[in-house]
This record gives sequence, structure tokens and C-alpha cells, in this order.
Amino acid sequence: MYEKTKKEIYNLIKLNTESIDWKTPEIVTTGEISRQLNISRNLCSHYLNDMVKEGELIKISTRPVSFLHRKTVERLYGTHLKENEFLSFCDLRICLGISNKDVFDSYIGAYSGLSYQINKCKVSVGYPDKGIPILIYGKKGTGKHKLAELVGEYALDKGYSDEKTQFMDAGILGNQDEIFELTDCLEGKKKKIICIENVEKISNIQLMRILEKKRM
Repeated sequence: MYEKTKKEIYNLIKLNTESIDWKTPEIVTTGEISRQLNISRNLCSHYLNDMVKEGELIKISTRPVSFLHRKTVERLYGTHLKENEFLSFCDLRICLGISNKDVFDSYIGAYSGLSYQINKCKVSVGYPDKGIPILIYGKKGTGKHKLAELVGEYALDKGYSDEKTQFMDAGILGNQDEIFELTDCLEGKKKKIICIENVEKISNIQLMRILEKKRM
């Protein structure tokens, strides 16, 4: 039973590693494996850590922790890894000499819990004809401002924008003249990423007017 279950886990991770996309890696976590194989998380974690110690798997200490098949990674990139554990996918990529650096590499969660959201941001910014508006929400101190900055850097790097993110506080957009000033800014010739912070402070009508101008 022990060897059979361990082999099933091994094969599942090996299969996933064969088709990994480093920009949007499909992470294999303890929870995902335990669900697919219908075994307890504790038992699954025990097998996984055993295989990391034995040098069969690579452990990426993201949140949640994810795993890769070591020999497959080494074969795909023609190298021999000295370590079995890495703090992030970015660290592993650097070790493998993968040069497709992404402006989001430094953002915590970019290759784990927030990879889906970041990919959505990329798609929205690059959408034909001026992109699609993005709503970033969350508690204070969760990195919303930083994410908006990186979206601007990404857009600039890819040619979707002519400058970095321009920030405006909705709290100061208290009258019609200031709203018109913002919409005039959106109508300019330069391609821009404008982040309106504290958007809940303006009315829905004002917000719709801004979005309509953005699409013109």
C-alpha cells in the first residue's frame, strides 16, 4: 500500500512537470494531490517530504507549497541541481538559467496564490483597443498599490503604455471639474495606465463616465 500510493504521487507530479509553463506554472500541492488520490493530507505530506529528502522531488516553498519532478526538470534544462528545495519558482528559474524575466517576479504570490489574478491583469492590459478596466480590491497592506505599479511597468515593457502607472486618489475627485480633468487626461494621445485609488469615494455615475471616456 505504501509503495503503491507513493508511486501514484510520484507519477502525478512527473506528469505535471513535463508540461510546466514557467510563466504560469500549474502548481501541484499537497491538497491537490490528496484530493485527486483520495488520501489524507498528512499522509500525502509525509510521502512528499520523503521523496524530497530522497532527491526525487523538488520542493518550492511557496504558499501553498508545490512540488516538481527533479529528473524531469534536470532533463528539460540540461543541468544538475544541487538543491532539492527553493523558496520560489523565481529562485528555481534563476538556478536553471531561464532568462524570461517578468516584472511580476518580485511580487509575493506571483507564481503561487496570485498567479491567476496576475495573468488576468496581463490579459486585461493587452486586450485590443485600449485594454479592459481592472478592479483591484483587498484589505489595507495587501499589496494593491504595488500590484498597480507593476501592471504599469508590464504595460510599458510590452508597449501597451507610454509611461508607468499614473495614480489618482478618488478622494480628491470631489467635483465635476476634477472628473472632467481626469477624462481629458484619458483622451490624451499618450497610452496610459491610470490607477484611481479609493474608487468607492466617487459615485457610480462618475465612475461610468470615466470608463466611457476611456473606451473612446
